[in-house]
Amino acid sequence: MPAARPTRAAFPWGRLALYGAVHGALGALFLLAGPYAATAFPLDDAYIHHVYAEGVAFGEGFAYNPGAPANGATSPLWVLLLAPLRLLGLRGAALVLPTKLLGLALGALLALVADHLAAALGASPKARFAAGLLVAANPLVVYGAVSGMELPLASLLLLAALLALARRRLLAAGLALGAGILARPELTLAWLFVAGLEGRRRRAPPPTALWLPGALVWAVWMGRSLHVADAWLPTTFAAKHDAAGLAQWVDVPWAALIALGGPLAIVTLPLGVLAIRRWWRRPSTARMAALALLVFLPLGVAWAHDIAEPTRFFWWRYGAPVLPLALVIAACGLDALPAPRRGLAAGAALLLGLAFAWPAARDQAEHARNITELNVAAARWLEERVGERDWLASNDAGAVRLLTERPVVDLIGLNDHRMRTPARAEVLEAADPRYYVVFESWFPNMVASPRFRVVRRFRSEPYVVCRECAQSELLILERVR
Repeated sequence: MPAARPTRAAFPWGRLALYGAVHGALGALFLLAGPYAATAFPLDDAYIHHVYAEGVAFGEGFAYNPGAPANGATSPLWVLLLAPLRLLGLRGAALVLPTKLLGLALGALLALVADHLAAALGASPKARFAAGLLVAANPLVVYGAVSGMELPLASLLLLAALLALARRRLLAAGLALGAGILARPELTLAWLFVAGLEGRRRRAPPPTALWLPGALVWAVWMGRSLHVADAWLPTTFAAKHDAAGLAQWVDVPWAALIALGGPLAIVTLPLGVLAIRRWWRRPSTARMAALALLVFLPLGVAWAHDIAEPTRFFWWRYGAPVLPLALVIAACGLDALPAPRRGLAAGAALLLGLAFAWPAARDQAEHARNITELNVAAARWLEERVGERDWLASNDAGAVRLLTERPVVDLIGLNDHRMRTPARAEVLEAADPRYYVVFESWFPNMVASPRFRVVRRFRSEPYVVCRECAQSELLILERVR
């Protein structure tokens, strides 16, 4: 008799549905935690993604203002996923809830990939199930999913790359790493570490399939950056990077504890140590890559961004893609415990994580309230008073640009590199904006200048987006002609 052909395993729809139910239930809690939780994003940056998505949807490419290519999109892949929402005819505030639901769908898929990654790294069936459940039920993972940002996408691609690597599917790993760079540029570190570790294992240059996709992504991205902004890296990097970033590494341990949910670290850290001890005896490229990224990715994030307020979503979001990986490693450590203690440890980790569900949901809702009472309110006020072709100038350049649908001069320079050069005055003169939307703490001289008068003030207290940035009041200035 001829040998039976191996059959491909069926897609685990049941397990995906379970993780989706858990993740969706927590997501519903987040969406109902406050009057604006489902109608506004917790950061102004999320609106900027939709501005770029609008340009992609209508054939203008990655443009912040119509007809003007820009280099401020730090997650081009997330922008591409958002573009179909605009093609469906959704505009303004109607984009918020579908975006949050898309994030939750990606979060459910992320939990399933975490489950499979744990199995590929050697976890038992119960430990792999614990990995998926810990990711699906983690409030900070849910927070990222409903934020409107690219966090679930970046986490998904990071874990998918490690899963493909563990299964020795190097082309799939290379493609996931390349896509990960397009989801979050800090995942360049994952690409470099994985390629380097695989080359070390082979004692030869890493396979082309592993490093070429990432190299092509960066070649295209840097080429476009040079063409659009005369710089090698995205405009946002120049605007946010602190040259003395190495000093911020002292904040990494504290930020890591916050990212693990505070008391949740009581369980996850010891479990992670147990997993490391087991893996050290039987190393593999995927296992070593996972451990290396758990350490060095946060260091890279701290080098590129200020994380001095790690309790605030505005800062910990940069390191959030590594959180599901930490939970997977902790779940793998369950197998090092005696059988009777595994369920107890997994249950403790799950409960300690869920203990933060309501506080995290309320925090997200408060962020959304701040953005609604400041950025969204300013956009609505301006929409009624500014002509369709008139320019605006804005400190925060997301909601004002998306909701007014007017061209905007980004005063910070996140979306226009010229605003960080001597050409700044020329840009403002050419645009000739009548209204400027600013925080006084950012532009005190402008507020005090006789060339401007304050025509509207918006306040939101308590302001929780950041503690020390003095942004609880947003001003609209009119230029005195």
